[in-house]
Amino acid sequence: MSVATGAKAFERFLDVDTQRMAEGMRVLAGDLHFREAVTANDRAPLTPMLVKIGRGIGAPLTLLIGVDRRVIAATVEPEVGRGIAFPKLLDRAL
Repeated sequence: MSVATGAKAFERFLDVDTQRMAEGMRVLAGDLHFREAVTANDRAPLTPMLVKIGRGIGAPLTLLIGVDRRVIAATVEPEVGRGIAFPKLLDRAL
């Protein structure tokens, strides 16, 4: 396999992976209970919801990030309350 072919295959993998994650987040954002928990700033139900959607899309870490770029809820508890470590990556995702 040439480098160009490998690069093209890797780009395709990233595209498919991105689409899968985006669809999972659309499903989560459409969930009434999730939206209510976010609106009420009720973290207790958010973590299990993030765990469930993360499993469904194959994501070992799922974060809910606020407009202040701090982690509101996460599948890894120590992340909650922290600022996002890679703000440029977040900018690209938006």
